Formats: sequence, structure tokens, C-alpha cells
Amino acid sequence: MVQRFWQKTVLLSSLALATGLMGSVVSAAPAQATSTTRSIPAFGFGCVSNNNASNCEAGSNQFQVKLTEHSPTQVMFKFFNIGPAASSITRIYFEDTGFKTLGSVAQIVNSAGVNFSTNYPGNANMPAGNTIDFKTTSSVGATSPVQPKGVNNDPDITDSSPSEFVGIVFNVLPGFNDSFNAVVTDLQRGTLRVGLHAQGFSNGGSESFVNGAVPEPITTVGSGIALGFGALLNQKRKAAKRKAAKA
Repeated sequence: MVQRFWQKTVLLSSLALATGLMGSVVSAAPAQATSTTRSIPAFGFGCVSNNNASNCEAGSNQFQVKLTEHSPTQVMFKFFNIGPAASSITRIYFEDTGFKTLGSVAQIVNSAGVNFSTNYPGNANMPAGNTIDFKTTSSVGATSPVQPKGVNNDPDITDSSPSEFVGIVFNVLPGFNDSFNAVVTDLQRGTLRVGLHAQGFSNGGSESFVNGAVPEPITTVGSGIALGFGALLNQKRKAAKRKAAKA
């Protein structure tokens, strides 16, 4: 099971990297020609709680995070749920116990219908996190009512971005020559891990997930990376529809 998960996440990361690179050559929206953005193509998660195989598969296929340089001393983790299976990301956990790059949460950016906060109801430790020795150092969660205020699935992605998302902006700890690359290195070493707790699956269950393999960062001019991410989402949407049609 663990081997299949890592094979799957490496494959998804490679696809995301290739798609992001293709998107980077075309601007998706007007932007200043001199502006640049460093980011990591969206990457996914693997299930660690294993309460229900169908729920684990749905979350592994749908939950995505993208890391972007928010400022010279800040990074943003932006989370999506790219449907079609019913589900809601309700808690997000970070474990930064080794290299230690993340400081405090500077800002939470909620899309319409989503409301995450550092003050949320529930346990501050990721459920089933002990199965992978996950030690939470910071977390955010949806406010009440939790499931509706979480990042819910988007069953039909037709444009470059899902309808719901949450962005977590972190201050990077001082002392690094390049804050963004320091966080990327932390993720790729596995000394920084990102966990999710999701609920609202069709059978009423809940599951926990941890990030998979982390792709290499890319630099884009303007907002071209949005097109690359949109292409990945549309590919996944079409694949999901083909799968549903065969069922």
C-alpha cells in the first residue's frame, strides 16, 4: 500500500511539473512583463488513516496544494479540492520539526464559502498522525459549521481554478539567504510535511492525508502558472468523467 502510494504521488508530481512548464510559456491573464513568480506545481496527498478505501482514493485523487513565493520573506500554501467525489478539507496541519523554516501564520486567504482560522474547534493534532509519527507544529481549520466552511469538492472544473480554496501565508524564519528555496528544500527533505483531515464523504466518513513527493520549483513571468495548473485540473476532470462513464 505505501509503495503504491509513493509510486502514485511521484507520477502525479511529474505530470504536474510537465503541465506547469507548458503553462508557463503563455500568460493566463494580463500582468506586468517584468513580474516573476516562483512556485511549485500542484502536488497531492496520500491517505494515512485508511478508514475506508473509497474515501482514501477520492481524497488522494482530489486534494492538491501549491506552494508559491508570496513575498521575499513569505510563502503561501494554497489548497484545492478538485472533485467530483463529495468531500471537504476541514483541517490543515504542518510538521516542521527538522530544518525549521516556517514561522507564524501571517494571513489566511479564504475563497467564497470557505472560512479557515487559526482558532478552530477540534483537536490540534492530526487524526491518525501517530501512524506516521506526524508531530503538528502549526495548524488551521474551518470554523463552525466545519464541513460547509471547509474546502468542498468542485464536481465540474471548467476554468483555470476551482471554485473553493484556502491559502495559508507563512512568515519564513529569519536567517536564510533565499526564503522560498529554504522552504522548498525543507519539503523535499521531508523535514517539513503537510497533513489534511477531510470529512463529508458520501458515506459520512473522514480520513487523514499527508503530502506526497514534492516537484521542483519553476519560475514564471506574469500569471502564466495559473494556466499550467488549470490544464492539470482539466486533465484530471476529464479523467474522472471517463472513469465515471465506464462505471
